[in-house]
Amino acid sequence: MNVLLTELNNQLQSLVALVNQQATQIAKQDALIQHYEAQLLYLKRRQFGASSEHTDSLQISIFEGLADDTYTMFRLAESGAVNA
Repeated sequence: MNVLLTELNNQLQSLVALVNQQATQIAKQDALIQHYEAQLLYLKRRQFGASSEHTDSLQISIFEGLADDTYTMFRLAESGAVNA
């Protein structure tokens, strides 16, 4: 009977040590996940944020030219010079 209690006590201590080891590992993994989530959020904001949308003078000139052409076509259609 005494041998059985000793064996059970050893198993209990072993299981408690295993649980403590796993709890430490889980805490480390949680910290690492939070770190990676913060990095991902930073990179998403850096890549897709408002400051990442740059327009250059060529893009602006294309849209200005398009607006001018549209206005001209509208005025010609209004005057009946173009069959719309």
